[in-house]
Amino acid sequence: MITEDLAYEGFASPKTGVDNTPLLEMLIIDHGKQIVETFLQRYTSRLERSGSGLAPTLKVWLQTDAPYDAVCNFTFGDMYSALLSEQPDEVDRCAAALAIRMHAFGLEGEWQFQLDNPVSFLF
Repeated sequence: MITEDLAYEGFASPKTGVDNTPLLEMLIIDHGKQIVETFLQRYTSRLERSGSGLAPTLKVWLQTDAPYDAVCNFTFGDMYSALLSEQPDEVDRCAAALAIRMHAFGLEGEWQFQLDNPVSFLF
């Protein structure tokens, strides 16, 4: 339908812009979930060796209706960067940071995790 095509018009024409907030929010949330899903596919066994409950907690989050405010955050960018860099310390820090972020937005879960080096988390 032509009305459906118009929702994506701004992506093809920068002058038009995208004036569809729900669409943009949905794209950001879906992209965030894809990052976490890929992260878990690659690093679940590592997370399980360093603690317990963290990977299952993040898997539960994938099944929730995540609010845009939770996902539109640098934590997801850091996780994407960790996927590219594959540095073990960054992988661990990003997993813990994401779980803490999701708990701040109401996710329930219990986990423990041992980090090899001290880190700081922003709240």
